[in-house]
Amino acid sequence: MVGELREISTLDGVITSNDKDLIDIVSLIKETLLSSGEGHYSAKQLVLFASLFTPEGIKHNLADRYFIVYQEGKEILGCGAVAKCEKYWEIKSVYVNPKMQSKGIGTLIMDHLENKSKQSGASYFYLESLNIPLSLNFYITRGYNVVNDLDHDINGENFRMVAMSKEI
Repeated sequence: MVGELREISTLDGVITSNDKDLIDIVSLIKETLLSSGEGHYSAKQLVLFASLFTPEGIKHNLADRYFIVYQEGKEILGCGAVAKCEKYWEIKSVYVNPKMQSKGIGTLIMDHLENKSKQSGASYFYLESLNIPLSLNFYITRGYNVVNDLDHDINGENFRMVAMSKEI
């Protein structure tokens, strides 16, 4: 890998992104969801879920999240975010360009998110993932355990999700 990690927002709430970053992040998330979710969710569900991500929505959420991107040159190939909750830290998202998956980018992002959180006192992580085997196996190999299955209703569509956690 020849890319680098870059902070989009810090644990102190400092936002360093620009509009192009936000557009590129949304494009990455949508491409990843549509590709990785194929065969696990209907096309209608994937388009609906992907539509929840907008540049404005990402920008709004940056204030309470530590958000990073992995980029090579000017291309954002991965992103991830973590948020401090009252009793735990929640991995909010990890997305990697489908063509670049299984090349260590997701691991690099997760290592960084977990280490940054540990430095700030994290001892317990929680996340919710779409029920996609590639994603679930990624988290399981990192020591996350399945807590339970969740059903989320989004605009009348049921999304089966998986809650996972990890103590450190």
